[in-house]
Amino acid sequence: SVFNKDGLDTICPKFHKNKIQIISTGGTKKYIENLGIPVKLSKTSGSIRMPAPTLGQHTEVVLREFGFPAELIQKIAVDI
Repeated sequence: SVFNKDGLDTICPKFHKNKIQIISTGGTKKYIENLGIPVKLSKTSGSIRMPAPTLGQHTEVVLREFGFPAELIQKIAVDI
């Protein structure tokens, strides 16, 4: 799925004409289907496999991956 759909109305018909299969979901899938082009889901059916993360659930891990020092991460966590 893509947020900015500018240009899809131009390129998707070309993909379809060249027998390139378009695989998408959500709003992009609906947008492309409205152009009259078939869209397939990926090999797995759409499903919710886990709940959305809570606010800040992954903050520490992400900051660590970007090289933030542990002391700063702890200070940020306390300030929030």
